[in-house]
Amino acid sequence: MNFFKYIPTIRKNYENWKPLCCPYSIFDWNLVFTEIESNVWSDIRYWGLPFYPQFPVRKYFIDFADPIWKIGIEVDGKYHKKREQGRKDLKKDEYLRNKGWFIFRISGRWTYGGTPLWRKYIQITQECSIVE
Repeated sequence: MNFFKYIPTIRKNYENWKPLCCPYSIFDWNLVFTEIESNVWSDIRYWGLPFYPQFPVRKYFIDFADPIWKIGIEVDGKYHKKREQGRKDLKKDEYLRNKGWFIFRISGRWTYGGTPLWRKYIQITQECSIVE
């Protein structure tokens, strides 16, 4: 079967695709978030960025993910500074990169101020050559 003839239809349908549910309303995520995750989630909601919390990708969960552009945000608290956790994070990042994801790590300290998340999102998408 020649799948190439379906590519234009798939692309057209993909442009019109909408998620089945809104990640903002399906659950009160602040009940399970750490303080720094809650800070990031507040920015995501405020700016209306297309990220889903705790998004599953095979054997891993990405803290916040845009599944269309395959951009993940990992929020790292003090625990991530430990050597063993650092190794696990590198392994996770490599696995996700091999699956086509761009993973951006944010330190917990950064979530208390500094550049708004939407500016980082634009920076990330430009680095991924998504936004011209």
